[in-house]
Amino acid sequence: MKKILEDIYVTYYYDENASLLEEHWNNEEREMSDEDFKKSITNFRELVNKYKILNTIVNSIKFGFTIMPELQTWVDNEINGKINHHVSKMAIVMPEDIFEQFSIEQTIEEELAEAKYESVRYFSDIESARNWVHSKKN
Repeated sequence: MKKILEDIYVTYYYDENASLLEEHWNNEEREMSDEDFKKSITNFRELVNKYKILNTIVNSIKFGFTIMPELQTWVDNEINGKINHHVSKMAIVMPEDIFEQFSIEQTIEEELAEAKYESVRYFSDIESARNWVHSKKN
């Protein structure tokens, strides 16, 4: 797996053999603005499309941000509605903060209602997420 992009809040890793993009958030200072979030998540969209990603892992343990309803709508329209529609698995490693968890789940659940991902699962650790992504189970 190689690092392909990094900004102040997130680092992206790519595994060509597994068609896997890992997104690792590092917002420990909790200073990210809505615009910072939009910029970082737009990078996710561009990388998924550029590399024709089939599997993603979003490591949100150090997310440090709550996605408010207006921003959830923006994510739905500008990110999830415009990514490669061949993404089959999305594993999300959840933060401990209950408000962050809820905002992430709400954002993803809207997408599941429209069946934009074949399978999404939530995990408490990165190894479990990787094991699931690499398995043949949905």
